[in-house]
Amino acid sequence: METNKRFHAIDIVKMVLQWTVVALLSYAYWVAMLLVISLVLLNVWHVSFENILLISGVLAAVTSIVYGVILIRRNI
Repeated sequence: METNKRFHAIDIVKMVLQWTVVALLSYAYWVAMLLVISLVLLNVWHVSFENILLISGVLAAVTSIVYGVILIRRNI
């Protein structure tokens, strides 16, 4: 019985670490994509780097929430 609880705890820790890594990678992805988009739309979209970081944070949060829901549904 005790090994089953430990195995379950290890699975939860793995899932949280997996979610954290995906959240960090999605933030880096959104920053890179928005930088490229801002370079392509240089004369149309006037945005500062701080705004790119803010928008990337919001998009990464949405991505993380969606991925968290997918992880929870997969394990239930």
